[in-house]
Order: sequence, then structure tokens, then C-alpha cells
Amino acid sequence: MATRPASYALLLVLTTLPLALATSFPHRALLQTCQPSGTIAGESGSCSTENDSECCEDGQRYRTTATATVVDECDSKHGCDEEHNFEPPCANNIVDGSPAVWKALGLDTDDGVVPVTWSDT
Repeated sequence: MATRPASYALLLVLTTLPLALATSFPHRALLQTCQPSGTIAGESGSCSTENDSECCEDGQRYRTTATATVVDECDSKHGCDEEHNFEPPCANNIVDGSPAVWKALGLDTDDGVVPVTWSDT
């Protein structure tokens, strides 16, 4: 029997983990919705645009979003500070992965954006 690359195993974990968490969480209906939860004030700083990141601007208001799961580096509730590379919160439909995640999934980081399809299988 042929073995599958580790990227398949990682992809399987990334696609089934949210379902497993949703079924074990007592208020699983809350995990299915994403509601804006306010704004934060932008603060500029030493923002790296190495991976086509957007940088915060002083005084700009950025919406925050509450989501069920944050995958890898994406933070939809916090941002515009040193801990988050002075980047604004990401939108609720963004999955932000580190170069290690892209590599593990066998993706080309030069693509920048890759469509993601979620499945409950």
C-alpha cells in the first residue's frame, strides 16, 4: 500500500478538527456564526510586508470579528500592535498560515492566496 505524504495528514487534521471541536462544544451553534464585535484603533509600527501583509495606519479604525477557531497565525479579534506585527485583524473568511503550514500542505508561497474548501467529512 502506498503511503501518503505528511501534507495529506495535516490537511485531514485541519479539515476535521473544527468539526470535532464543534460537536464536543456544548454551545456548538455559537461556532457556526461570526459577528462583528467592535473596532480597534490602528497604531503604525514596524510592520513587515514580506508576505503581502497589510499594515495598520495611525487613527484608522479596524473591525474585529469573533470566530470559532483561529488557524495558525490569523487573529480576527486583535491586531495593530507589536505582538501582531502591526497588522490589522483579519477578516472572518481568512485562514492565515505561516510558511511552515504552506510548506506542510505542499503549497507555493509565491501564490499568496489559495482557495480553501471546507468539508464536514
